[in-house]
Amino acid sequence: MPGRLPFNPTAALGVCGFEYRSSFTFLGLPLIHIRSGPGADGQRHAAKGWIALGRTAYGALFAVGAIAVAPVAIGATGVGILAIGGVGIGMVAFGGLSGGVWAMGGLSVGAFAWGGFAAGWLAAAGGAAWSHYFALGGAAAAQHANDPLARAAIHSSFFFRHIIGLFTVSMICSWLPMIGISLYRRWLKNRATLT
Repeated sequence: MPGRLPFNPTAALGVCGFEYRSSFTFLGLPLIHIRSGPGADGQRHAAKGWIALGRTAYGALFAVGAIAVAPVAIGATGVGILAIGGVGIGMVAFGGLSGGVWAMGGLSVGAFAWGGFAAGWLAAAGGAAWSHYFALGGAAAAQHANDPLARAAIHSSFFFRHIIGLFTVSMICSWLPMIGISLYRRWLKNRATLT
C-alpha cells in the first residue's frame, strides 16, 4: 500500500503493546479490557469492555483513554453521560471545551453553562456569559444579565449552587485513572525486575 512501510518496525524490534482482557464476560464484553501500545500486528486497536482503558476506549460503563466513549468517560476527548476531558461532550460535561446539558469548563456550551466563556440556553455564569434567559459574569448578555432576577435564578439552580463541588469532583476524577495506571505500571516493572 502506498504510504506504508513494507515491514512493521515495532514487530521487527519485538516491541508490542500490553493487553489485558478479563476472563469474565457479560453480553459478549469482558468486564475489564486494557490495551496499551500497538498489537502484534503493529496496529493500535480499541479497548472494548464494560470497563475499558486504552488509547481509544469504548466502555459499556466506564472508559479512560485519549478517546473515551462510555456512560462515564474520562479522556482527552470524553463522550458520555458524564464526560470529563480536554473536550467533554455529554449530559454532564467538564473540559477545556465542554458541551452538554450541564457544561463546565474553559469554553462551555449547554442548557446550563459555567466557565471562562459560558454559553447556556437557560442560564450561564462565568467570566463571559451568554444566555437566552439568565446570565451572570464579568461580561454578561441575556434577557436578564447581572440583575437581581438573574442572580436569584442562578443561585436557585442545583447546578450553580454546587458548581465548585462538581468542579472539584471532576478534577479528581480526571486525575485518578492516570495515577492508578502509573502505579500499576510501576508495580509491573518492579515485579518484572524481581523475577
